[in-house]
Amino acid sequence: MFRDLYEAGIGADVLDKLNSELAQGKSAVVAAVDEVWTTPLDVKMKEAGGIVFGKLRIDIVDEQIERDIAASDAEL
Repeated sequence: MFRDLYEAGIGADVLDKLNSELAQGKSAVVAAVDEVWTTPLDVKMKEAGGIVFGKLRIDIVDEQIERDIAASDAEL
């Protein structure tokens, strides 16, 4: 499971935020959503009592590349 989260660009910082925000007995859904306009999803989730944590895909890719470079540097 953790490997899948890592590959999806979900780092420990995101899991820590979920842990602090998520009430006991509640669930989280991690999804990659391709949307042009974020407002409809945000509104529907708020109506359902949910919270959306959004991040641009390019930012996730950049962070993954930085982690990979840091890991390679550490090996050297």
